[in-house]
Amino acid sequence: MKKLVLSAALTTAIFGYSTAYAGGSNNIFSDTSGGGATASGFYGGASIASTFNDDCPTATYSEYTSADNLTCQRKSDKAAWKAFGGYKIAPNLAIEGAYIDFGEYSNQYDQAEWWGKDKATAKGVSLMGVASTSVSDNIDIFGKLGVLHWKRDVWSITSDDSYSNPDVIQTQTGNDLAIGAGAAINVNDNIAIRGEVEHFNDLDVNLVSLGASFSTF
Repeated sequence: MKKLVLSAALTTAIFGYSTAYAGGSNNIFSDTSGGGATASGFYGGASIASTFNDDCPTATYSEYTSADNLTCQRKSDKAAWKAFGGYKIAPNLAIEGAYIDFGEYSNQYDQAEWWGKDKATAKGVSLMGVASTSVSDNIDIFGKLGVLHWKRDVWSITSDDSYSNPDVIQTQTGNDLAIGAGAAINVNDNIAIRGEVEHFNDLDVNLVSLGASFSTF
């Protein structure tokens, strides 16, 4: 919850900065952007990413899980990625959708004579509003707020000295608050390099990504 409040405060500050930039004379409908790949119209792109867990989210998935000697793998075991596209309805305001593959993440717990590991994979589709402002001729910062519909598959592996058994895969779905912030470097009028951090509340993960966006406008 503290991380969510912090993320919300950060995004609110960025949204507010776009209204107060240059002494308060501009707002999100003013053209304060430095141009670049997302100055107006449609844009799209892709990013590679890594998932970071909050509070061992897989720890309650299986009846085999024990809180004793629990070791969280905060970073995803397999790389995440996303593809996104959007439309700028104003120079500093866009509607953006994305398909996100969160990769695979896990935690491990050890008992006296056996160990267990919980694993999860997740995918989702998001729709977010994006407010941006420029801090230089070719650098923009932005904040994002919206929703994510996700699907997660979870399973457990337990073992002792003689066997290793996979648990039955469980499938979970949900709708989630999505919040994020980032920065984009405009290489030219069509291409930008962008990095961002996003938090998904009920899914209980953070996504750190780096990618590129392209616009023909």
